[in-house]
Amino acid sequence: MAMLKYSLIIALSLFSRTSGAGDQAISLRPVGSETRYFSGEVIEESIQVEGLPESGSADIYWRTQVGSAVIEKGQAEVRRGEHNTGVAQVKLRLPEVKRQAILTWLVELVSEGKILKKEAIQYQLFPRANPGALKDILR
Repeated sequence: MAMLKYSLIIALSLFSRTSGAGDQAISLRPVGSETRYFSGEVIEESIQVEGLPESGSADIYWRTQVGSAVIEKGQAEVRRGEHNTGVAQVKLRLPEVKRQAILTWLVELVSEGKILKKEAIQYQLFPRANPGALKDILR
């Protein structure tokens, strides 16, 4: 289990460093700060993009995964704001888990067919409590 954890950390480090040219001027970050959720939830996340190219459209392509299992994939348009900034909104459907797990949200910013930036965002997932077990514990 420890080896898998370290392999995931190394993979995420490499993923976040393999971005396209111009990487230093572009940033992707989630707007909210919550990173812990119960399994089975549907959450709405916003990605703030700073340093967009002057022209052309931009999209984010994303996927969520637990370990190597891909849970969901999608694409969202980045709505431009002022000063080369933008926001993309995404609904994430969190999988059911039986024990605590790490869900990784991998996000790529793409403009005119070029990957401009990659980011990996991690969430902790907790299993939903078994109401029957809670009832027994509280007696």
